[in-house]
Amino acid sequence: MLGLMRGVRGVGIVAAVVVLLVGALVAGLRWGPLGGSDGLTDALDLVPADTEIVLFSDAGATADRLDVTFARGDLDDAAAEDYATAIGRTPWLQARGAGQLTGFERVMDDSAWSALDVRWAAEGRSGDTTYSVLGLADTVDPEELADELVDRGYDESDRDGFRSFEIDRVGDLDGDYPPLQAVTLLDDGVVVLGPPGPVLEVVAGDAPSMADEGTFDDVLDGVGTVELALLRSGDQACGGSGARGVRPDDTPTSEMEASAVLVVADGDDARGEGRLEVDDEATAGADVQARETYLAEGRDPVTGFALDDLVDVDEVESDGAVVTVRYTTSPGSRLDQLTRQGTVAACGGG
Repeated sequence: MLGLMRGVRGVGIVAAVVVLLVGALVAGLRWGPLGGSDGLTDALDLVPADTEIVLFSDAGATADRLDVTFARGDLDDAAAEDYATAIGRTPWLQARGAGQLTGFERVMDDSAWSALDVRWAAEGRSGDTTYSVLGLADTVDPEELADELVDRGYDESDRDGFRSFEIDRVGDLDGDYPPLQAVTLLDDGVVVLGPPGPVLEVVAGDAPSMADEGTFDDVLDGVGTVELALLRSGDQACGGSGARGVRPDDTPTSEMEASAVLVVADGDDARGEGRLEVDDEATAGADVQARETYLAEGRDPVTGFALDDLVDVDEVESDGAVVTVRYTTSPGSRLDQLTRQGTVAACGGG
């Protein structure tokens, strides 16, 4: 429907929910070299606990590291060219998980919001529904956004006391606006796009969030500033990708509790990091040896390329039941692709 979670192997899209955090929930969040809250923490506070795959990006943190500023309303020809160049070098500067908003930046320059207002984004898959949770800059005014939706042809109604906007045919929207089916404005500056369901239950406190359940507490413990992440848990922890190109006795573990493949800020640069939670300390120790072999001799499960040509492994270690892989690779699209594919977290048995 929305083309969300592009690059995540085996993930189909059936429906979309986008939560835009404005006002009180994102006070202080701005695009550009300004400090902000921990986007990943904020996101996991809202993603439903039964979500098994989350694609997260913190475009604001990336912009801070790169010391760049791109603002809605100022995207003239020169700025648009600079923006395109920056995205080419660091693709996740254009927020991953922001759905249809990305790609409309230039034509939405005079709108009430655009992808340039996205500080961070988290996209999750739960059952037949895909969720995207966005933290927006506090320059977005919910009232202006509501007025814009009405002007664009959305019909307003009341949904459980909240203002809701829906359009019968997204094809009726002009090509200068993203095809959003429904928009619901909640209290405290929360805006839901698409079927509000499970995410609204979390906002209301009627259902637990991923943070409440502590799903990724162990794999994210002590991590630095995360700019891009593929988080997987439960039956999806391995992502359906099996390690290739190594002998059966040398393959990594075939089961995980949770995995996080990350792009982490490292001074002025960024590096890759994989964190994998397995059954116990003994399994983690065995996986360290097998994963070192896989990364040295194996092949990327998606492209089939030799991993030794794709990544430079700095370290593979374990701490308790968590295995950590730290690596570097060519900046830009390769690091982006390897992260969203979850390459270093491949399981054995595939």
